[in-house]
Amino acid sequence: MKRTLIRIFFLVILTLSVTGCQEFEANKAAMYDDEAAIVTDGDSYFTVRYFQSSTSKYVVDCSFGSFSGTRTLWVIRAEEGGTFTVQYDAEITKEDFKLVLIDPDKNVQVIFENSATGEQTFTLSEGKYMIKYVGSYAQGELDISMRDYENVTVSNLLE
Repeated sequence: MKRTLIRIFFLVILTLSVTGCQEFEANKAAMYDDEAAIVTDGDSYFTVRYFQSSTSKYVVDCSFGSFSGTRTLWVIRAEEGGTFTVQYDAEITKEDFKLVLIDPDKNVQVIFENSATGEQTFTLSEGKYMIKYVGSYAQGELDISMRDYENVTVSNLLE
């Protein structure tokens, strides 16, 4: 009888834990189309099986089994006329994912969405910019690098 009660207790705890995580991830997934949540200075995300190997603060190579929410890759402080190029190769195999640039006025520009390969060069006005990735149950691999930067100071929050 005592063993049965202990088993039931642990089964209830396990069920509550899993249910709570699913609800938490669902809240983060809802951020995908919520610009107010995307432009905040902080990050809020839920990830499963996240692996990262970066060779410098200007390179991010990662894979994830599930990613929901927002995560800042770089904070960029630009002088007038500052420039940089983002090169990317993303293979998203499930659900939704995007890389965005947020300008000092909190406008969101989508750099790419879901699977994509390419590069974009940006010319900036003076101010603080952020590059974030945003996901909703996204699964895949991502290689991003920043290069050819001039008149900008870059902070990598993943270091």
